Amino acid sequence: MGILGAAAAGLGIAAVSGGGGGGGFSVPGPAFSLPVDTIAPSVPTVNPTSGRTLSGTAEPGSTIGIDTNGDGIPDVKVPVDAGGKWTHTPTTPLPEGTVVTITATDPAGNISPPTTTTVDTTAPSVPTVNPSNGTTLSGTAEPGSTIGIDTNGDGTPDVKVTVDAGGTWTHTPATALPEGTVVTVTATDPAGNISPSTTTTVDTTAPAAPIVNPSNGTTVSGTAEPGSSVAIDTNGDGTPEVKVTADSDGKWTHTPATALPDGTVVSVTVTDPAGNPSAPATTTVDTRAPAAPTIGAVTDDAGSVTGPILAGGTTDDTRPTFSGTAEAGSTVNVLSGTNSLGTVVADSDGKWSLTPALALAAGPHAITVTATDPAGNPSPQSAVFNLTVDTTAPTAPIVNPSNGTTVSGTAEPGSSVAIDTNG
Repeated sequence: MGILGAAAAGLGIAAVSGGGGGGGFSVPGPAFSLPVDTIAPSVPTVNPTSGRTLSGTAEPGSTIGIDTNGDGIPDVKVPVDAGGKWTHTPTTPLPEGTVVTITATDPAGNISPPTTTTVDTTAPSVPTVNPSNGTTLSGTAEPGSTIGIDTNGDGTPDVKVTVDAGGTWTHTPATALPEGTVVTVTATDPAGNISPSTTTTVDTTAPAAPIVNPSNGTTVSGTAEPGSSVAIDTNGDGTPEVKVTADSDGKWTHTPATALPDGTVVSVTVTDPAGNPSAPATTTVDTRAPAAPTIGAVTDDAGSVTGPILAGGTTDDTRPTFSGTAEAGSTVNVLSGTNSLGTVVADSDGKWSLTPALALAAGPHAITVTATDPAGNPSPQSAVFNLTVDTTAPTAPIVNPSNGTTVSGTAEPGSSVAIDTNG
């Protein structure tokens, strides 16, 4: 089958030489082996690219064929180094969407199956970085991208971390960053495209202690730094049972599933978005209703006749002044029947006074007051104070003929008669 046929079969070959003039052959020489390689190299790898550089790995010593125009013919070939790495920098960066097809050809001429990558020149979206107190940095970004974190303002990342499959990233500095440190963050996708930067400023200042309103146990509420997390502890073990968030106005509220009993000490702390906790604030649940308030006086301060109005009396003042006593700090509601005439807060001595904003209608009125303490407990109703508003002028009196010794006549019962004798 000849030497070539033997080689193709991977056989050992013996060397021979021609004989003398008689045309004979000499004794065969030593055999030698010709190795045969018909195995294609493994599929090469090609890294994601932005079109500026192409790179990857393949069988050491093989040649990479790079096809960038889709005609199936390599436009350029580059060698794979001894470490199995290869790289190529196009004269002009490849445009977005270019499909790059890569094959590897080993020294025996065997060609691998192809692999591809698509040029990506689109920068990732701006990453997010959460408020921080300097102990931990975290945020979100394109999954698989690399976050560059610059904490000294020189524009060069001091550390890099990888964004997980869920799009979150975190980094804990060896030493907590100080107050005011500006942290600049960028994201670089696997193709090498860099996002615009974003920043956060380290905040190590604890928020002010929250304000906790007095409570009767049905609702716990107050104010705190807007956006902060409010932690509420009602059993005194130092561990919050519930957390709520202060709204944009700083207000927060929580309604327990079961009303808290009288005397429960509610302790509240807040943690700002950077993670700084405040000092605690407390309130003690008060479920005891205040005593019934009193109406001490009703005063007519309009018209020709003014002064105190007696219970059951009549007045032409449609807006008389009501006053009395109630639990200090409680809110007093003045009622005519079931209609509120207005509210007022009893002062530190328990005194209150109210002149209605709207006029009372003519006719009888049953006036009562109630008081609600700062914890929200309502009092019993006060005793009723009856009065009548009368704004209708009496009819003209009748004056009897007189000889000058006596002046007399008739008028509306209970009215005051004024007598002018000098004109």
